[in-house]
Amino acid sequence: MYLMREIAARIPFQMTDPEGISYDNSHWSGTLKPFPNYEIWDEKIVIDDDIWGRVEIGQEEGDGVFLELVAHPLMRRLHSIAQLTLPPFMETMPGIYSTSGDHGFTRWHHAWGSLAFVRKKGTELGIEPRTLRRLELTALLSDATQWLGSHLGDFMFEGFGGSESEHDKVQKQVFEKVRLAEVLERHGFSLDEVLLSSLPDGFGWVEESSPALCTDRVDYGARQIAKHLLLTSDVEQAIRPEAFVVDPATGELLMTGERLARAFTKAFLILPTEHWGEPVHRLQLHLLQEAAKHLFVHQEPMMFDIFRSAYVNPQDFMHSIDGDITTRFGISNAFIWAIKDISAEIGRQKRLINQTVRQSELQQYLLDDTATELPDPLVSKNSIHRKRHSLLPPNLEIIEVEDVSEIPDFKNNPLTVDFELPSLKRRWIRPRYIADDGTIKDIAEEDPAIMSLLLHQEQLLNKKYVARVLVNSDYKKILENGLRENHDHWPELMASPRMPDDIFRANFERAADFGVPHRMAQILWAR
Repeated sequence: MYLMREIAARIPFQMTDPEGISYDNSHWSGTLKPFPNYEIWDEKIVIDDDIWGRVEIGQEEGDGVFLELVAHPLMRRLHSIAQLTLPPFMETMPGIYSTSGDHGFTRWHHAWGSLAFVRKKGTELGIEPRTLRRLELTALLSDATQWLGSHLGDFMFEGFGGSESEHDKVQKQVFEKVRLAEVLERHGFSLDEVLLSSLPDGFGWVEESSPALCTDRVDYGARQIAKHLLLTSDVEQAIRPEAFVVDPATGELLMTGERLARAFTKAFLILPTEHWGEPVHRLQLHLLQEAAKHLFVHQEPMMFDIFRSAYVNPQDFMHSIDGDITTRFGISNAFIWAIKDISAEIGRQKRLINQTVRQSELQQYLLDDTATELPDPLVSKNSIHRKRHSLLPPNLEIIEVEDVSEIPDFKNNPLTVDFELPSLKRRWIRPRYIADDGTIKDIAEEDPAIMSLLLHQEQLLNKKYVARVLVNSDYKKILENGLRENHDHWPELMASPRMPDDIFRANFERAADFGVPHRMAQILWAR
């Protein structure tokens, strides 16, 4: 048995802005932790989750498959795969638990959280045990083949601004390489049954395309809302299991009232505009993927030290753990040092701005049921804030463009290094809910303010930008040379031979072996 306890204490809520203006905090609860505690025994797994409640695995028919999977490399590796891609020093959003960025919102949390949600909702529906275990397996394993840094691999292999779905395309291939089928077959399941592409009709509540609600979208949304936002009482109620119900006739995931649907929608909609697709965050993602590419160009990821061979295709090594990239930031070449120096300072400044300036504006937005626009990621509406604070770090300019040709000296300014920031994948929801009269209604059709917010979110996320990072001549030379190397050598790396399955499996298992101790070290360090 081992016990995982997420070590973090919520910072007392102080609604005071930098000018000393106090706000009423009576609407705010601040009680939910986004990360569960786990007890893992030989005969059971206990998930003690503030979001979905307590779930025990081990007593139900078919639970043996989860008791075996919890120790499988597929799951152990997820301890050290960030849900939100950026390492803490690059993160742009402070957490409620820490002002220093993301302390370990991992794919492990999301995987077991998704299983917990499916178990709760499937039990309510009375789904027969084998079918429910199958759905739970699909939810648990849906992101088990994510690259290190999660969508980092999608950016690297599809191009920045792509569909961010490359990890889904390789799901079956990776499952086969790590011999997942052997585990499943011992418990009466086939590999094809648990694939996302094999989800039976009528179970869209487990996985569905936007803007419909589904287990995946609800779990990661709820956890990030709890991690990054101070919760109103309505929002807190909207990220609890009682706020969701599955329509047994259609398999649609619904919310249990208009008020909860409105609260969840409003909170979810600002996650992309303030975080995932926010312009400074886009820049940080761009810098990270350029740093990662450079490590491969120079054959420097940690796993190269362990498995030096002719097989250097990045698609194989990106199934390691985050530390194989981030540990190289401190011991690598001048380009990586430059990326670290610049991105760390941008992250620090942006987290500070969000903590001291932006949080109060987001709080006001959540409380205003009549709001028809989301906060603009580049503009503060507070006149005091506009006088003393920009929403941008001092060494960074973000310019909205339709095309880079609008900037005459793009990539030719002697004082800046310029990056094109396309729009990223839009993540959004449009919940349907059960009204007081028992009918099913669409929150956007019933609430014109929500419809306006949806339209405004689309407008904001579709914007394209150019980021201009102010640097001295030495940094400019180093960065431009490194970016040129990436551009010239990346195609040949992607065309290099792929690993044989046995080498891939050894690499994957070694990464998983590092995963749990690395995660435990993270928890203790955060403490």
